[in-house]
Amino acid sequence: MSMADTTPAHSPVGAGSRTHKSCDACKSRKVRCPSTGPPGPCANCTRRKQQCRFSVKKLAHRRNVAGQLLPTNYSPSSQRAPSPPDATAVLDLSTSISDGQIKPEATETPSPKSPSHRIHELYVDRILARAQEPKDSDGKAQEDAMFVPSNSILGGPNNLTFFSDSRLLSLSKRLRNRKVNELVGRISAVVNGRLRRADPATTTTRKTGQPGTVVYRGSANLYIRLYFERVHPTLPFLDRASFESTVANPNFPSLLEHSKPWTCLYHAVLAIGSQHADGGTFEPGKGESWRLFSVSLGSFSDLLLLPDSLTTLQALTAMSLYALCLCGLSVEPVIMSEAARRAQMMSSHNFTGSAASAYQKAFWSMYIIEKVTSFHIGRSSSFVDCDISCPIPVTPDATIAGFNSFLHLVRLSRLLSRAYTSLFSVGVSGNSSSYYLDVIDQLNVELEAWRTSLPDNGFRPGGTVRAQAILEPMARSLAVVLHYLYYSLLLTLSRTMLVYLPTSDGPVAVAPELAAKRSSNLKTTLDGSRFILELTSMIEVEPYTNTWVIAGIPITALFVLFDIVIHDPQLPDTASNLALLDMAAGHFSRIEFVSGGAVPGSLIAEFAKIARDYVNEIQHSEQRTTDAAKPPTAVSTTAAQEPAFELQDSQQAPQPDAMQMDLSDTMARHPVMPGPLQSGFVDFSFYNGMDQVSPGAPMGTNVMGLFSYFLPDLDPMFYQGLTQDYDMLPSGGPVN
Repeated sequence: MSMADTTPAHSPVGAGSRTHKSCDACKSRKVRCPSTGPPGPCANCTRRKQQCRFSVKKLAHRRNVAGQLLPTNYSPSSQRAPSPPDATAVLDLSTSISDGQIKPEATETPSPKSPSHRIHELYVDRILARAQEPKDSDGKAQEDAMFVPSNSILGGPNNLTFFSDSRLLSLSKRLRNRKVNELVGRISAVVNGRLRRADPATTTTRKTGQPGTVVYRGSANLYIRLYFERVHPTLPFLDRASFESTVANPNFPSLLEHSKPWTCLYHAVLAIGSQHADGGTFEPGKGESWRLFSVSLGSFSDLLLLPDSLTTLQALTAMSLYALCLCGLSVEPVIMSEAARRAQMMSSHNFTGSAASAYQKAFWSMYIIEKVTSFHIGRSSSFVDCDISCPIPVTPDATIAGFNSFLHLVRLSRLLSRAYTSLFSVGVSGNSSSYYLDVIDQLNVELEAWRTSLPDNGFRPGGTVRAQAILEPMARSLAVVLHYLYYSLLLTLSRTMLVYLPTSDGPVAVAPELAAKRSSNLKTTLDGSRFILELTSMIEVEPYTNTWVIAGIPITALFVLFDIVIHDPQLPDTASNLALLDMAAGHFSRIEFVSGGAVPGSLIAEFAKIARDYVNEIQHSEQRTTDAAKPPTAVSTTAAQEPAFELQDSQQAPQPDAMQMDLSDTMARHPVMPGPLQSGFVDFSFYNGMDQVSPGAPMGTNVMGLFSYFLPDLDPMFYQGLTQDYDMLPSGGPVN
C-alpha cells in the first residue's frame, strides 16, 4: 500500500461538530494515537499500512437557557426591549398570560434600555397609599367605600344562601307576598338556636378528661377494614400494610399511651370507619363515631405543640377528612388550617425513600381536601401555591372501578385555587371587566380540558355514558363527586361572566358576539343547576357524605333555579324546573328523615313550594285576564267577581316592614314575557350585583347555618369568629 492510500479520509468540519484527536483504528484498539491530530496519518497506521481516518463528532445541542428566561416579546436581532409586566393586581401569575399566547409588539420606537420590572400591586397596597387621605364628614376614608368580590358559592355576604334585607325586599316585590320573608325568619330562629346555647349557666368551655377509649378488637378491625376499602382509594395518604402491622403489634397499646400523633391518627381512622358501619350521626356529640373522634379532638391541642413528623401530618389529614361531613362542620376550620400549615411547612424536610412517598401522598391529599373546601366555603386557601414543589406520587391503590382519580382531583383542586385567586380574592378587586372576562375564558378552557381528560364511562360530566349507568356503589359516589365539582365551578364561572358582560337593555348597543355570549352563559347557568339537582337522587344521604356534596352544592343549584323560576315563570322549561325543585325538596326532606330531625331540611324544601305556588298564581292571573278579554256574555260572572277577588288578595297580603311598597303595579314594573331567559334575571338573581359587596353590608340570614352546630362542651379554640356569636360568656353578653 502506498503512502497515497494512507491519506486520511477527512471531511470538512461544520458548525456544531468537532474532529476526534485519535484516529478510528487507535480508538478501536484502545491504544494511544501517536499523532499530532488530523489530518495524520499516525505512526501506528503507517507501521500497519492501514488507512488512518479521523472521524467527526457531532456536538450535542445546547438549550438556549437565556432565551427561555427572557420575555416572549424579546428579539435579539432588533435589540428590542422586553415589555414590562402588567401592573394589574393578580395574585395567581399563571392566569395573566395563558400558555402559547404572545403579546403583540408595540409600534413605538424601542428604548435602548430595558425598563425595570414592577412588583404587582395588591389591594392592600392601595389601602396603605390612601391611608393619608383626608376622611369625610362621617369619619370614613375613601378606601372604606371599596368593594370586595365574592365567589357566591357558600361564603361571603353575597352568596346564594345568604338572604339580606335587600334580597328579601326584592323577592317580596316579585312574589307580591312575604312567604320568603316568613320562611327565612323561621330559618333564622332555628339557626340562632343551633349556634347559641340555651342555658349559659350550665355550659363549660372545656371538656375535662377524655371519654373512654375502649374499642373491642373485632370492632377496631372492622372499622379499619372499612376505612381502607371505602375511603382510602379516593385519598390514599396512608400505607395500609404499615398501618395494620403497627396496630397488630403487641406493643401498640403502649404506643398509644406515649404518642399523641398515633392516638389522633388511630382514633380518626376508627371514627371514619365507624361511619361506614352505621356508627355515625348527622349531629355532633352523638354516636359511636363521634365518641372515637372526640379522642382525637382531646389530643389536638397537644399536636399543635409537637414538632413536625409524618405521623402528625397523617393524623391531621385524617381529622380533616372526618371534618368534611356535616357533624364535623363546626371543627373543620381550625383542624384544616393547621393541617395545611403543617403540610406546607414540612416541604423543606429532606425525606427519602418510603418517607418521601408517604409525605407526598399526605401533602397532596391534604391539598385536595383544603382547596375544595376553601373554594366552596368562600375563604382563601392556607396553601401558598407559588411555594409548592412537592412531586406527585404514584398511587396505584387510588383506583375505583379501574379509574385512578387522584391526579384528576389534584388538577381540579389547582384549578379551583386559580379561579379563587384570579377572580374572587381581594387583591384583584378594582380590575376592569375585560380582565375578568379574559380570565373566565381561560378558566373555562382549562375546565373543559379537565373534563375531557376523564374517562367516558360515567365519570365524565356531559359524556355519552351517564353517571346513573354506573352500578358499583363506590364508583357511583366518585362519579357524583366529580360531576358536582365540575358543575359547581362551571356554574360559578358562568354566573360571574354574566355580571361583567354588558346588558342589552342599556343605552349602548351590545355587539352581537357579546349578546350571543351572554345568552350562552345564561343557558349554561340554567343547565348547570338542572344537572346538579338531577343528580341528587344519586347522593348517599349518610353521615359520612361530604357537606358540599350532600348540602352545599345542591342548595346553590336550588336557589339558582328558584330565582330563574321566580323571575320568568313562563319559560318553556318551567314545568321541568319545578319538577327538579321538587326533587331537591325531596332530597333535603330525606336528610331530615334520615337524621331523625337533627337537620331540618324540610325548611329548605319549602322554597320549591313557594316557586310552584307563584307559577300557579301567575297562570291563573293570566287565565282571568284572558277570560276578561272575551265577550261579556261569556265572562259575566268572572268579570263581576274579579275586582273583589283582587281586593281581597291585596288586603290579605302583608306588607314588608322594611319600607312601604305599592304592590299593585308590581307586574307592570316586572313584566313577564314568554321565551328565552331575559337578561334582567342577572340583576334579580344577584340582587344588585355579585361582583361588588360592601364590607359594611347589612346583616342577614345564611341558610347554611342549618347544618352547623355549637357544642358547649367543645374547646373554644375550635370556634373561629366573635365570641358573642356563640354566647360563651356566663352572662351571655358580648365582650367589652
